[in-house]
Amino acid sequence: FIAGAYPLSEGAHSVEVHGNHACVAYYSHGTKLGGIHLLDISDPEHPVKVGFFETGDSGLGVQTVGSIAYLTFINPYTFLGGMHVLDIADPAAIRRLGTFDVLQDPQAIMVQAGLAYIADQYEGLKIIDISDPANPVLAGVYDTPGAARDVAVSGGLAYVADADGGLQVIDVSDPGAPVLLDQIAPAGSSMSGVALSGA
Repeated sequence: FIAGAYPLSEGAHSVEVHGNHACVAYYSHGTKLGGIHLLDISDPEHPVKVGFFETGDSGLGVQTVGSIAYLTFINPYTFLGGMHVLDIADPAAIRRLGTFDVLQDPQAIMVQAGLAYIADQYEGLKIIDISDPANPVLAGVYDTPGAARDVAVSGGLAYVADADGGLQVIDVSDPGAPVLLDQIAPAGSSMSGVALSGA
């Protein structure tokens, strides 16, 4: 059953919960603006918006680590993608720390140990070094055979749901030189999501 709801006139693309807050990535087709809403969900029946940040483009995927939110986006005019790094420590005064704007069509993001792993559609897996939030830089790329839709990372391995390319298992222990270890691509199937048990 629905415990509570927070209506958004814009389209909500993704959500991540950290503690008593939910970070929602959104995009409004009417205004062609997007970003994040930060909601206080300590009372699940009555979510309250405590902050927001408008990036000037669409908000697609979001992951938070501590007081930083990593938000992937598509520019609605150029149709090029990227990632914003946002400081959400003060929900009432969210600020942008940095931007990486060399992505094609980011579908999913996972952040781990100072690196952002992004499933970037037809450009495969992109690995971004985010150790300096103000200056994210490309660390490595693995061009998968299909369209990278989702990614999960554990133990130095990236598992990429690659549509017609199936599941790609990529060794990312050296982020600058990702190497394919295995792939599972049943005929006639298309993989759009991946989850790791116990990861």
